[in-house]
Amino acid sequence: MSSDAVDVPIKDEKIRLGQFLKLANLIDSGSDAKPLLADGR
Repeated sequence: MSSDAVDVPIKDEKIRLGQFLKLANLIDSGSDAKPLLADGR
């Protein structure tokens, strides 16, 4: 995992983790977050 900080554009005050991971280009869809977290990644 890279330690380089990356700005992620967030428009609202609150955001769901799946939305954040998608905006950060770490997953393809917000719904991909649940299985990713269940696997401990």
